[in-house]
Amino acid sequence: MSTIKPRHAIGYHFFNDENTRYGVYDGVRETYDGPLSLATDNMVWNITKDNINVRMAISPDEAWAVTGPTKPPKPPAAGSVPDPISDYIKAGKWNVDDAQGPMIKEFKKEHNMQ
Repeated sequence: MSTIKPRHAIGYHFFNDENTRYGVYDGVRETYDGPLSLATDNMVWNITKDNINVRMAISPDEAWAVTGPTKPPKPPAAGSVPDPISDYIKAGKWNVDDAQGPMIKEFKKEHNMQ
């Protein structure tokens, strides 16, 4: 962070609790003295050209649906949902039957499966 010099550094992907946050903070501060947040759930950064505001989102613990101005769409008819795997993804599928086929066959035999 000292090399990059961000407008506001964010530490994340660690257990931000009483047992870890102070060690992480002190470690960062050994080499970086700029603006810093140690991220936690519901933390929000409002970023503009001139400023970065850090705040916590306000959210109810249990939110209920609110009726909107239009009715929700009806669920699709059975069997009409398209395959979620695209042809592009299917084209890249790697056939590993020659590698795992014998293992599966042995496993089924060992466990009396068909």
